[in-house]
Amino acid sequence: MRVLLLILSLLLVRFSNGQEMAYKFGHLFKRSLSSKGTLYVVQEGTATRTDIVGKINANELILISPADASQTLRNSTDILLRNQAAVETKTYTPKTINSKLKGVIQKRSKDGNNDTLLIRFWDITNELATFTANAAIVNSTNNGQDFIFVINPTYWATHRVLQIPYRTWQFTATNLPFRILTKTGDLEAEFLNANVSFIKTFGHTKIYQSEFVEPRNWSLSVGPYLGLTAIDNPSATNDNKKEFGLNYGLNGIYAVQNFNITAAFGFQNGFKEQTRSVQPYIGFGVGFKLVEFFTPEIKDKEKD
Repeated sequence: MRVLLLILSLLLVRFSNGQEMAYKFGHLFKRSLSSKGTLYVVQEGTATRTDIVGKINANELILISPADASQTLRNSTDILLRNQAAVETKTYTPKTINSKLKGVIQKRSKDGNNDTLLIRFWDITNELATFTANAAIVNSTNNGQDFIFVINPTYWATHRVLQIPYRTWQFTATNLPFRILTKTGDLEAEFLNANVSFIKTFGHTKIYQSEFVEPRNWSLSVGPYLGLTAIDNPSATNDNKKEFGLNYGLNGIYAVQNFNITAAFGFQNGFKEQTRSVQPYIGFGVGFKLVEFFTPEIKDKEKD
């Protein structure tokens, strides 16, 4: 049983570390950020570029018609040799946000005073017709396009950190090694337990003025959890008094980057007659991010 619980715990941590690579930082872009910079949609296209590749100097080329000397042609100005080619172009059109948009900030770049965040928003679906027709705001016609947010240089003159708020649902692997049984007051320390929690996260991504400081996330989360744990069976006749038990309850999580501190009010019980009685407890532990996901739809009409 201990081996199985240990394998479950390791698998949860493994999935946690692998999933984190899929997302960078920033999960909700709000209209209130417009006071700190300007949002642009990046529109790509093609244009014809004409390059001058050479010239023939004036008076060096004489064209003569042998049949009629009056038709002699002389170039009085330089003759330019041109080459035309199709090239890719990018235009940047300012956009506003009606309320808030869900998406991912993919990277940051700095060029002189231009401090830019590259953003990809989730596709907008089922929006109001008034939003679709409004070219000034981000709407469904912009699905699949890149956006950039240029932070005002004046903002960095008085601030060191730009905080982007985000909200999301996520699965998290949690571990509650320390539990105080409220009926008896006993303290239990059992590291071999594996729980999965489904939580609502309220967080912020902190982007620092210095590009050498990596973005940092912090959040508060709350939600139910369910898992397996090892519990004592005092009626057991053999030396091993441990058996499988069910672990469930409600937990709150304070997270800094990928490290979580968890406090929970939960219950545990076994599956045998001697341990079937529900034991409430207060638990403490740590957790690691397991899976983070978003519904691929932006409710642009939602209010803050």
